[in-house]
Amino acid sequence: MDSVEGQPDSARSRRRRIPAAGPARALAAVVAAAAIVSAAGCSSGAKTTGASAPGGSGSSSASGSASTNAQTATSAPSGADSLGPQAQAAYRGMWSDVIGVLAKSNYQDPVLTHHLSGAALSYWVKAIYIDQRNAAVGQGQPTLQHPTVTRIVGTGASAQVVLDDCVDMKPWRMVASDGTPVDPTADGRHKVEVLVLQSGGAWKIDQFAFSAEGTC
Repeated sequence: MDSVEGQPDSARSRRRRIPAAGPARALAAVVAAAAIVSAAGCSSGAKTTGASAPGGSGSSSASGSASTNAQTATSAPSGADSLGPQAQAAYRGMWSDVIGVLAKSNYQDPVLTHHLSGAALSYWVKAIYIDQRNAAVGQGQPTLQHPTVTRIVGTGASAQVVLDDCVDMKPWRMVASDGTPVDPTADGRHKVEVLVLQSGGAWKIDQFAFSAEGTC
């Protein structure tokens, strides 16, 4: 589950391989989506469920901006019914953390560990290091269309949650110190799939798969 496909490289070469604006390029091939599902499937007691907004219930989709006011780790739930909403809250918290860190491009910011672990954390640290070295910072924020829980495996501290989303990257890009876009090419929507698990009693994004533009 900790294998990483691809490595971060320069801002412009990353855009040539993946049609993604600014910070989206940092997500290039962290982990294949199939590997996420496979990793979750290694455990027993699989449970598939629809999306629930944090604090909600049923299969309604959760929508909203990534700028969630969540700067600390999300506490692990005690009941199975809260697994989905808690995983969704951790997912939004992860985006909020990354947006804030990329606005300053400080790859050593401990905020990254609040909602990230494993391969996903390692990749973001490397990617932000490259942006910091190139004096590029994040501007704006992406829009999370509908974070949806697609699978829950296990219970209690060993539970793992697979979550899908469609992320609009148009409002979020990397810019130089003078505000000039690193790459002015407009970007669109990308399918995102993550594996959320508990680490140190908190929900964190451990695997992150980012698909090409137009996949949702």
